[in-house]
Amino acid sequence: MAALTKDLKGTQLSNMEALSRAGCIGFSNASYDINDNTVLLRCYEYAATFGLKVLVQAQDQQLGDGHMHAGATATRMGLDGILVIAETLAINRHLQFMQHTGVSGHFNQLTSAAGVALIRQAKAQGMKVTADVGIAHLCFTDTVIEGYRSQYHVQPPLRDESDRKALLEGLKDGTIDAICSAHQPHESAAKCAPFAATATGMAIYDILVPLVQGLVDTGDLTWAQAVQALSSNSAAIALGKATHLTVGATANLTLIDPGHQWVLNASSQLSHGTNQALTKQTLKGRVALTIKGGQVTYKM
Repeated sequence: MAALTKDLKGTQLSNMEALSRAGCIGFSNASYDINDNTVLLRCYEYAATFGLKVLVQAQDQQLGDGHMHAGATATRMGLDGILVIAETLAINRHLQFMQHTGVSGHFNQLTSAAGVALIRQAKAQGMKVTADVGIAHLCFTDTVIEGYRSQYHVQPPLRDESDRKALLEGLKDGTIDAICSAHQPHESAAKCAPFAATATGMAIYDILVPLVQGLVDTGDLTWAQAVQALSSNSAAIALGKATHLTVGATANLTLIDPGHQWVLNASSQLSHGTNQALTKQTLKGRVALTIKGGQVTYKM
């Protein structure tokens, strides 16, 4: 993935065509908003001309200057809230530029029911857009932050239960194409401060499969839906081609044991991140084996 603007400053286009030739599969300004509409228009026009994909994390920079979802929990805890409109305003803005230029766009980490509705409407209109959701937003809501639990301090923020359910419905009906881990590991000091001063992000690497298994156990998803969202759909978005298992083809696969029970702790985790939300808990489901290019790359 390459920068959409030079140094992610939102003032000058990056050399997208050269970066594409060097192997970059998409362009993003990450979590940094591009405030100048003229710059954003030129970025999208350039990307559309060369058939390049643009990825957007839709959150208005000014309205997104908070610490958690703007709801009852934030009010009770005295924390600055981030309104849903911070997401929907940004989605609307980018969709209009995408529609005007015809660029292929992807929205990262949707969080709200209103955001899902906007993507659903855009797809119904025939726009070339796709979207993903972070696994944490499918499993947790803002209420887990009660007690100032900084392990759940993430950006974009965890939202209401109604938003969580809408995200799941969007995934099941195809509005949302993929599930991402949004894995952001931190050292222990990053989360040892007053909640508002802690670093955002959650170490997801070790708990992705258990979280998916939890959704399967509650009937929110099937493993078939999860696998499609985690693998084939993701590959289609990133590479423009589907992945599949075929007899005689080079094996690239992950073998999951959905019934394996284990305790997440310092000795069992693979990530070096200490910001593990489910540490010392007994989890269900784990990757047993990975094969890349026909070679075993991990074995439990």
